[in-house]
Amino acid sequence: MPGTPGTGTLYSLNYKINSDDLGFNFKLWIQQTTDAAARAICNQLGQRMLYLLPSACELQYAAYSKDGPNRDARIVNDCCGAGKYLQGITTPVPTYPDNSKSCVLLRFEQTDGNAPSRKWGPVPDGVCTADAFSTAVPDVVFPVVGAIPAPGAGTTYFDEFTAFLKDVGTNTIHLYNGHIPGGAFLWSAWTVISVRGLRAKKGGRAFRV
Repeated sequence: MPGTPGTGTLYSLNYKINSDDLGFNFKLWIQQTTDAAARAICNQLGQRMLYLLPSACELQYAAYSKDGPNRDARIVNDCCGAGKYLQGITTPVPTYPDNSKSCVLLRFEQTDGNAPSRKWGPVPDGVCTADAFSTAVPDVVFPVVGAIPAPGAGTTYFDEFTAFLKDVGTNTIHLYNGHIPGGAFLWSAWTVISVRGLRAKKGGRAFRV
C-alpha cells in the first residue's frame, strides 16, 4: 500500500478568505508532535497568505484542528486581517481579483507518483494576464535547498508566492483517503509543486468578474 504510516499527530489547517462579494476556503494537512508547533505553522502560512491577497480581501479565519471525532478548532487571530498586496509603489492603489480566472491552479506531486491539483486564490489582477501569471513561477522542488525567506521579505509578488509554495510543500503533507478520524493515517511528502495557469473559481460565492 502506498504511503507512510503517520507517527505524529494529524492536524488540519483551515483558512477562509473573504470580502464583500467573494469567498474562498483553503485546507491543508500537517503532522506535528505538539499543539504549539501546529499553531506556529498555521500562523506562518497565514502570514504568507496576507502578502498574496489583494488589498480588497481579508484572511477572515485561520484555525488548526487536531484530527479526531470531536471538533476542537483553535482560532489563530495573529495572521488574520486585510490583504497586504497593493499594486503600485509610489502611490499604492487597491487591487481586486477582477479577472474572470481568479485562481491559480497548482499541481502537487508526491512521493508515490500521484499528483492532486488545488486552486489558490484570489489572484490580484495586476500580476496576471487572462490565462497566466505575468511572470513565470518555476517549479518548486522538495526538499528545498537553503532557508525560506520570512513572510514579507520578498520584493515582488512572485517572490512571496514562491516562498509560500516552499513553505506549504515543506510543512504540509499529502493525506491518503480512508483514515478514521483520530485513528491511524497514511501520508506522503510533496516532491514538486508547479503552477498550471489560471482557472475560474467553481463553487461557493463567485469572485468579482
